[in-house]
Amino acid sequence: MLGIAQCGDYVHYLNWVSSESGPLVTDFKSQFIKGGIDYTNPENIKQIFESGVKSVKNETHVSFSIDTKFLNLYQIRTNFDEHDNQLIDWNNSQQIDKNSNSLCTSFQYPMHPESKSILGISIQDAVRNNLTTIASQFNCKIVALSSGIFSAEQGVRQWFHTKQFNSHIVWKIGKHNIDQLVLVKKDEIVAFLEIRRTKENIKLRRVIGSQNDANNIINQINDVINTDKSKFTCAEKVFVYQSDKRQKEVRGLMDLIIENLVLLNPFTVLEMDVDKKCNEFSSLPFAETGVAFRGIDV
Repeated sequence: MLGIAQCGDYVHYLNWVSSESGPLVTDFKSQFIKGGIDYTNPENIKQIFESGVKSVKNETHVSFSIDTKFLNLYQIRTNFDEHDNQLIDWNNSQQIDKNSNSLCTSFQYPMHPESKSILGISIQDAVRNNLTTIASQFNCKIVALSSGIFSAEQGVRQWFHTKQFNSHIVWKIGKHNIDQLVLVKKDEIVAFLEIRRTKENIKLRRVIGSQNDANNIINQINDVINTDKSKFTCAEKVFVYQSDKRQKEVRGLMDLIIENLVLLNPFTVLEMDVDKKCNEFSSLPFAETGVAFRGIDV
């Protein structure tokens, strides 16, 4: 399986094969895409696949994680009754990208009942069609498509066996002090948060799902960072990673020695069969290849 994760102007590639002891990583690398990424430009997508497929011979199954900036995330409030399907059908009929007037395909994911919400994700049809078309030209088939922190969260479930926990959080430290977090309880997403970090505190910019849980998480982060508290109580485990080349913020968090804060690096748990050095911080972006391990116990 070849996992491709695009974040910003970088694309990260991770290839693994099955072995008696579980998934075995045979290669990984990162590629800077000069000029940025435009999924409406087929030539741009060809550049992504050329770089990845060259290093992996005869690989046909590909999982792909796309940066969330290319998607539209939205919330459907619901009481989880018989009218939900009608609401979803109506919402799908409205899915046109306001910036480009392009048709979109929308996917809905029921969240934890306490959130009383459905998470909606829409992607431009042109983007999805270009991905599958270009992949086929390289004899590849996209078997899973995810996005950023959601792909990382799928990886966390397999790499760290989260069924043993009542709850967990995945925290993505992003550019310009804008982070994303996902709270999960019993394998169901409760809340998706977008926050801004300042020198003084953490501020909530957006939430999809439980507002109460989101507020609790914000208060917890502020308490842990600004006081001497040594443990998060809003979730049993908090998995943190940084998806770009900067490492200052995530290093600073780990230096706080928080009891249940875990560095989200898949290479700390995966078996490796590749002669490459792997720094625990610079390799954090590979967390977003997590969808490639969906349903695979490590």
